[in-house]
Amino acid sequence: MPDIAAIVTKLPPDFYRPRPVEIRQVHEGDIRIEYRFQEANMESRTGHFWGGVKAYYGPTVLECDELWVDYGKEQGRAVGKVIVNDPDGMIQGDKLEFDWHQQTGSVEQATIVIDEVTIYARRVEVAPGRWTAYDFKATASKAKTLDVLFEADKFVLTPGKGGTAKRLSAVVLGQRFGRLPTYGFSLGPKPPGIGLPVPGYRPGSFMLSWGGSAKISERASFSAKTRLYQDRPAQLQATTTYSLLPKESGPPSTPSPDTGERFGAGWFDSSVVRNPDDEFKQLSQKSSVVALGSTYGIRTRGRLIDAERLSKPVEITYEATGFVGGLGVLFQTRLQRVDPGGSFNSVNRNVTTLALRSREIPLAKGLSLVLGLDGSVLTSRNQTFAWGRGMGYFILRPSDRIRLGLGGVVGLEAGRAHYVFDRNYTDRALHVRGDIDLGNIDLIVLFKYDARREKWYDTELAASFVAGSFEPFVRYRQFPQQLTFGASIRMDGFLEVLRRRSLRPRH
Repeated sequence: MPDIAAIVTKLPPDFYRPRPVEIRQVHEGDIRIEYRFQEANMESRTGHFWGGVKAYYGPTVLECDELWVDYGKEQGRAVGKVIVNDPDGMIQGDKLEFDWHQQTGSVEQATIVIDEVTIYARRVEVAPGRWTAYDFKATASKAKTLDVLFEADKFVLTPGKGGTAKRLSAVVLGQRFGRLPTYGFSLGPKPPGIGLPVPGYRPGSFMLSWGGSAKISERASFSAKTRLYQDRPAQLQATTTYSLLPKESGPPSTPSPDTGERFGAGWFDSSVVRNPDDEFKQLSQKSSVVALGSTYGIRTRGRLIDAERLSKPVEITYEATGFVGGLGVLFQTRLQRVDPGGSFNSVNRNVTTLALRSREIPLAKGLSLVLGLDGSVLTSRNQTFAWGRGMGYFILRPSDRIRLGLGGVVGLEAGRAHYVFDRNYTDRALHVRGDIDLGNIDLIVLFKYDARREKWYDTELAASFVAGSFEPFVRYRQFPQQLTFGASIRMDGFLEVLRRRSLRPRH
């Protein structure tokens, strides 16, 4: 009788190992599926897949334990541990049903992660232009004990436009605050409604800012704001804006003011701007609006000499922005009456402005270039004044946590200015910026050197850190002099996704 034990010990060590199951795939239409096992019905064009299932649809990847697909109806159902990874975020749930032709679907017991925000919902339904979540909860905290949690019985979102929440409340450190029957919000440039008064302080004086806006129609809106000072008369502003684009393009955006900082929206000019492409994105958004406004008692900022009390009783503005020839473009023209504090010096004039910004131009690994051009022509019956400014800076990224900027601006003027505040502070300057990410702490430094006066005229320092759902910050600025501190809820990245998100597939 053969010695079975001896024979077994001489067999190769992998003799008893089962052969690995081959990963197969099927590709039909816009969907590709990887699987280990399947049952298919060729007549009904249906399939059942299990064992390491992955389905690919454009940039979206679905992973699940089991998947049923009806190719004829272009529908599917996934069960088990369902995970959907998309460039904008991740969804995890117990069951997913979807129709890739109609762009609809639903997820049971969903957990959604978008940027820094985590959302929980008993059920999420998706349809073109509309997301609906039931028993909705959202937080930006990663701690075991959540510091801030928002809850709603029903949350309806229209990506890029706005949404509503039914019975909304906030839970702060375990304590529930409020229970609003219905809360509406906008993802546009300015949400409608009256805001809360905001206190402030400048050297020697306290102030209180208050404003709001109202929707007149799908293409028209009204906004107003006031600023009350301890030691001087109040500022008042009111504007009615009408969009010349179809109403489907969203609510009209108020034209950029001509009395604030002319170059405060760029990463190279202001520490408030966190990303180099923010200004390019803003100028690239298509808009075309006309506005009628009236302003009393406001100040200018960042000029050669700022006006302390400027009024514009009547002003008509046309503004258009968009993506033209690979550039973000802003064109604006104003018909205005300007009163700098005395009616004897008032001027009726036109101000036409053009701004161009390039996106980042790659030069080498970790090195890019951004170019821009700004200019205005100010004309009245008696005189004309024009200014222009060219800018360019290099961005160096030696690592994922460090971003450096170096470049300069060159300007020119022609004609005679109506007022000193029409002129820019400098026409020759060097800028140096550094952004450092230390994990939970972000540091920003920005220095500006005036080549004509041969001095560093502006230093900006900003610091922020993560504290659960909040991000406390402090900012100091030398010119114009300003010290700002406060805290924001960490939802900027999440809101940006909702503003730009399209429910159509992206291949």
